Order: sequence, then C-alpha cells, then structure tokens
Amino acid sequence: MKSHNDMRPKRWSAKRKLEVALRLLRGKPIDDVSRDEGVEIYRLEEWKHEAMSSIEEGFKIRGSSLLSGDLARAKQQIGNLSMEVELLKERVKKKGSFFCIMSFESWPHGITIKSKDM
Repeated sequence: MKSHNDMRPKRWSAKRKLEVALRLLRGKPIDDVSRDEGVEIYRLEEWKHEAMSSIEEGFKIRGSSLLSGDLARAKQQIGNLSMEVELLKERVKKKGSFFCIMSFESWPHGITIKSKDM
C-alpha cells in the first residue's frame, strides 16, 4: 500500500498551488499546511508570495483596463464630433453664407437656432 506521501502530486498545477496559498492567506498555520501537503515551508512561502503578487497585479490591471475603456469611449466620441464638424463645414461651404434665425422654442433655455433654409 502506498503511503500518504506517495499519493501527493509530483508536479503542482497552478490551481492546486493557489488552493494551498489561499489556505495560508486565510490564516492556516504554515506548519500544518506543510505537513498536510508534504511541501517544504520555504516553498509554501514562495507560493503565498506569488499569490499575493498576482492578486496585486490583478487589481492594477483591472483599474487600468477601466481607464482604457473610458479613454477608448472618449476617443470614439471625439472622432464622432470631429466628423460631424467636418460635415457641417462642408454643408456651410455648399450653401454659401450661414444666416440663423433664432426662435424661443426648445434649445437651451427656450432658444432654438434654425438656418434660413430649414
């Protein structure tokens, strides 16, 4: 019959290392985890440190990706507005001078601006 030590994995998957590191982060004594898993204390310390570093990097990435999304949306809006300005400039060039008639209907504070050809 195989002993308990023989049944332990020879190679540890990232998922399994994470499970062990989480036990340490939850406060389980490192001596108990070392004994239960048959892993040296120094190696458990390394796994715990790697897990903490990865968690910290995860928070950094998440924050910067949120900013990246905001930046992408802002660039999209700038592009849309720039295109709209260019189209309006072309429209003004084609129609000649641009005279406006103001009426007190809707636009900010009851003012609507209409071109004479509207």
